[in-house]
Amino acid sequence: MKPEDRALLIAVAAVVALAAGGGASILAFSRGLPESLPVPGGTVFSANATEHWAAHFTVGASGVRLVGAWTAFDGIGPIVLLVVNGTVSKPYPPPLLHCPLLFHWSVYNGTVDRALEAGTYTVYWNTGFCAYAAEIHVTQTIQLATR
Repeated sequence: MKPEDRALLIAVAAVVALAAGGGASILAFSRGLPESLPVPGGTVFSANATEHWAAHFTVGASGVRLVGAWTAFDGIGPIVLLVVNGTVSKPYPPPLLHCPLLFHWSVYNGTVDRALEAGTYTVYWNTGFCAYAAEIHVTQTIQLATR
């Protein structure tokens, strides 16, 4: 085999190996959004995902808090993580509410720190008619904590 052909064969084999490894990495690390807690730091919600996503969880004893933080990008209105009693689906489309004066922002930081009693709960983003974000990045894991 000529040296030029050998070099070309090695280059093609390297490209194929990199492409296969990259594809396997994407498959290994890509996963859907969590359907229960915790929602790990680093999780990214697209605008589309926030319209339908909800997570369900159970609190076994009093003295538990739901905590976490996020940063939202390019949106309007206050982005809030709503906590409702019971295992429910996120209402979609959201009910039409009277929206106060909406404001546009490029970056919006939010937190949750709420005491919960024993029971089942659902959390979801309040996006819809009165709030919107192009993306929401979880910066501190949204989870149950005791204090």
